[in-house]
Amino acid sequence: MSKRLEDFIHNNRQEFDDLEPRTILWGRIESKLPEQYQEKRKEGRTFSLGFVLRVAAAVILVMGVAFLFPANPSIDEY
Repeated sequence: MSKRLEDFIHNNRQEFDDLEPRTILWGRIESKLPEQYQEKRKEGRTFSLGFVLRVAAAVILVMGVAFLFPANPSIDEY
């Protein structure tokens, strides 16, 4: 490839990348690929921010209660 063409492509990269095929089209293309070329997708478990905040609040609450009311209080009555 000539240097001028490479420079043109490099300088105008965003104009080449602005149009992408629809997701449905990619799905059709991927389904026609042989098994060895298909992307293996891991189905991972995700947690929402609300869930994580609720768990963190519960942990802080339990630690606070445990700090304020120890399991073996000293007996000073005797």
